[in-house]
Amino acid sequence: MVRFTGRSHDIITIPSKPIPTGYKGWAVAQKGFILSWLWHSKGSGPVGIKKIPKVLRKNKTAATVPHLLDLLPKRPRDSPYIVWLDNLFSSTKLFEYLRDQGYGATSTARINSGICADFVAKKQVDQKKDNILWGTLFSEPTLSNQVAQSAWKDNALVLFLSTTHETGPDQVVIQHRKRPATTSTSAKTARKAFGSEPEKDLPIPKFVDDYNHYMGYVDQADQLRATNPGLRPIQKGGWHALWNFIFNVTLVNSFLLSKYKESRRFRVDLQKALLERSVQMPVKRPQIAPVPAPPLVLAKRLYTAKTIPDQEQQHHELVSGLPQRYCSICTDPPSRKRKREVLGEISSNSKSTDAQKRRKTRFGCIKCGIATCKDNGCFEKHCNTTNLS
Repeated sequence: MVRFTGRSHDIITIPSKPIPTGYKGWAVAQKGFILSWLWHSKGSGPVGIKKIPKVLRKNKTAATVPHLLDLLPKRPRDSPYIVWLDNLFSSTKLFEYLRDQGYGATSTARINSGICADFVAKKQVDQKKDNILWGTLFSEPTLSNQVAQSAWKDNALVLFLSTTHETGPDQVVIQHRKRPATTSTSAKTARKAFGSEPEKDLPIPKFVDDYNHYMGYVDQADQLRATNPGLRPIQKGGWHALWNFIFNVTLVNSFLLSKYKESRRFRVDLQKALLERSVQMPVKRPQIAPVPAPPLVLAKRLYTAKTIPDQEQQHHELVSGLPQRYCSICTDPPSRKRKREVLGEISSNSKSTDAQKRRKTRFGCIKCGIATCKDNGCFEKHCNTTNLS
C-alpha cells in the first residue's frame, strides 16, 4: 500500500493493513529487492493483465502471479523460479498452471482453494475440539499428481500446497522452538510436545521451514522503505505519492546491491557523492553564433499621436497591437493619500478614485518600450516627463 488520502478514483481502504488507505500494488521481491510490480485499480483489479489463462476462470487476482513471473528474466526449466505465496493467491489450479509454465510454488492454503476435502474436514474438527497432536502431518497428491497437498499441526492445523517439496518422515529439519503460552490457541496439544521444558529442539517438515524463511520478502521491502518515507506529507496529488514510491524503491534496491550494512549511512554518502559530482562536472554550453534579431513587425495598425512641436517629442511614437499590460502612467501612485479622521464617518462609497484604478492597454511607446493609454492623455504625459528628464 502507498499512502495517499486525497481525491482519487483508484485509492482503496483496507482497515487491516498498516497503511489502511492509499494506492494498492502487487509486487514480487527477493530479500527486500522489488523485482517488479503491478498497480491495482479500484473496481477493475490489477492493471496490465491483458489475458487471463482459461484454467484460472477469470480470476484476475490469481493471474497476477504468472504475469509478474513472466516479467522476470527467463530461466532454464531445470533451474526455475520458486515463488512463495500468501494464501490469498493459492489454489490447486494455479499451482498446476505454474508447474506447466516452468515455475515452482509453495504456499499455505485456504479451505476453498481446491485442496483435499478430507484435510478441510480435519481442520474444521480440529478448530472445535483440538484433538490432533502437535507435529502430525497429513499428505496427499492432487488427482493430476502435479501438486502435493499437506496438512501439518502446529498451534493449529495448517494447510499447504507445493510443487517443489517432497513430504515424508525423512524430509524434516530440527528447529529450536519455544513452548506456547497457556493462553495461546490450541495450547492443550501444542504444549504436550515440550513437556516441562520451556524450549526444545523439535523436528518440523522441510517445506514448512523453507516457507517460514523465504516468505515475507515483500514485507522486508516495505520495512526498508519505511525507514525513509521522504519526510514530506503527500499533498500534491496522486502522482506525488506514486513518484515517492518509485523513488524509495530505487533507493532501497540500490542499497541492497551495495556493500553498505546501514541504510542511513548509504543515503548520507549517496547525497554527498551526488553533490560532489555536480560540482566537478563542467557545464558544457554549445557555442551558438549570434543570430540578428528580426525586424519588428506590428500586426495591427499604427496610431500616431498629435504632432508635438518639440523636436525631442517627435521621436516618441504611440503604436497598438502590443501585449496587454498595465499602463505605466495610470498605475503611478496618487499624489495624496486618502485619510479618514479618527472616529470619523465611514463612507459607503467603495468606488476607487481614478488614481487607484489599474488599467490595461495594448498601446505603448515604441521608442521606450512601455505601455501607455490611448485616450487618457497618458502618452503626452509620458513624452513630457521623458523630455524633462
